[in-house]
Amino acid sequence: MKNIIFIFIILFCLSLNSFSQESFKTHLFLGKWTMTDIQDAEIFEEWNTNASGDVIGTSYFVKNGKESVNEILSFEINNGNLNYCAIVFAQNDGNKICYNLKSYDEKEKIFVFENLNHDYPKRIIYKFKGYMELKLSVRIEDDEKGSDFNFTKVEELLKLYYLFGKIVKEPFVNKIGKEIPGVYDYFFEVQGEKYFIKNIKLAESVQIEDLLGKEALFKLTFHNGLWDSDDSNHQSRIGKYVKIYLHEKP
Repeated sequence: MKNIIFIFIILFCLSLNSFSQESFKTHLFLGKWTMTDIQDAEIFEEWNTNASGDVIGTSYFVKNGKESVNEILSFEINNGNLNYCAIVFAQNDGNKICYNLKSYDEKEKIFVFENLNHDYPKRIIYKFKGYMELKLSVRIEDDEKGSDFNFTKVEELLKLYYLFGKIVKEPFVNKIGKEIPGVYDYFFEVQGEKYFIKNIKLAESVQIEDLLGKEALFKLTFHNGLWDSDDSNHQSRIGKYVKIYLHEKP
């Protein structure tokens, strides 16, 4: 009986950790972002995933053709909360500094990270404006002291990411809001956000129906454009979508 209770506690804790990670839309960070506020150099923040689905990033600048990395960035889950961590070269003796997620506005897509024990910055704010823009703010004490930086996303058509998510199937609804019987769309759902699946390439033994509703690690690319056609002269829905590549049975 004790063993059963112990196993139950472990499974319960694991489910809490999984739920916590799903609560935060960290996949919004993915991509290569370029700062639009500076003239004499190119400043980038680039976020990727590793083969385990972890979101990791770098901050770097390019000047006179030379690339220099400023920071190594990462997200960590600690006691069910999200931490934003940075290793800044030539600062803090190379030690990692982490900021706790102080507030999160899911609707407005605003992340506010805070570490009041750090000298500068004490607060880091990411606000995503649509699919292609974000504002990065750093604060010393309050919202009146600090700096704001605007970024736009650099479209990278073949950038592959590994993300935990699931495929969902929904009835097709035409432009006048009428559901068409027997016609369906497929979406990739990650951290509560759904993306239309425009193309999916699977192993021969796997059908898309085999994957419905099953949480698994997928390899995919993100895009923004036409859903139903590649020809802008044809009528098509438009917006964010994904292309999914080879996947084994979960």
